Formats: sequence, C-alpha cells, structure tokens
Amino acid sequence: MRTDDIKSVVRDGHVTLKGEVEWDYQRRRAADTALRVSGVTGLTNEIEIKPKVKPEDLKRKIEDAFKRNAEVDAQHITVEAEGNKVVLRGTVRSWAEREEAERVAWLAPGVTRVDNRITIDYWRVAGDRAARLRTDVAEEQESTQHQKRETPSALLTAAYTARMTWVDDTALQLVAT
Repeated sequence: MRTDDIKSVVRDGHVTLKGEVEWDYQRRRAADTALRVSGVTGLTNEIEIKPKVKPEDLKRKIEDAFKRNAEVDAQHITVEAEGNKVVLRGTVRSWAEREEAERVAWLAPGVTRVDNRITIDYWRVAGDRAARLRTDVAEEQESTQHQKRETPSALLTAAYTARMTWVDDTALQLVAT
C-alpha cells in the first residue's frame, strides 16, 4: 500500500478517508492510524477494497487456507465467491471454529464482505466423541481378549454404555455408565 493510495479530508476534527487498497487489513489499519491522531473526533472510512484477484482464485485461496488451518474442518465448509464478496456455508463443531472460518476468509486478498452462514452441529460433536469412545472400547476389548484369551460371549457381558449430559448450555459430554 502506497501512501498516495489513500486521501484524507479533515473538517472540524472529523476525518474522512478515501481511496483504494487491496486488502481489508490495510483499510482497517488506515482507520486505526487516523483515529490515533490527536484532535480527531470522528472517522468515516470510505476506502474501497479493490482486489487484484479473480473470484475463482479467491474461492480457491480461501479453500486452501481452510485446509492448512487445523482449527477449521474444511470438508464441511463450502465457499462461494461473487466478485469480492464471500459466502460461507456448511457445518462446524463449535462457535470458535465458525469464527475462525470467517477470520480465515477475511484474510484472503480483496475480500470486502463475508456472509457467514455456517451452522454449528452439536450432534456431530457428540457423534464424533461417541465414535472415538466406541473405537477406544473396541481396542481395549481386543487387547483384553488377546491378553486373557476370553471368549467373545464373555466380552459381550462387559458391554460399554454411555449417556450424554449437558456440561453447560452449549456442550454435550459423553459419560461412561
């Protein structure tokens, strides 16, 4: 970003920023910088984001970023890019994952708007935990079977059960019974 890409007009302590930048962080940084100047009483940010990237490249860059980000389950999120606007759809396991997906989308060059339509699927979380518990139990039973050479019918009498309980308003926990 060159300094001549942004123009400022000051009137009675109110700053209006105009110009074009390629990234949203540049637009926000210009506003933050202007607000730190002594005597500034207000700000209007009219800086436009003009990407040098095509919508199909934008979509690919965001999808690639999701795949690199361990906190975002990329296979359950779809990305649509129309110009410099992005729509995110799909399901994730938590609010944190939803917010991270939006943050990652905003980091792509030229994004001016992110419409986050991702929903949180708490049952998928419970299902994932239940599947891990079943796998752990099966592995434990298998190792026990090899160690003690128990018959399969003896293992069936030691069946593993679990119940789901609410930890708080947003999280389910599987508890062994």
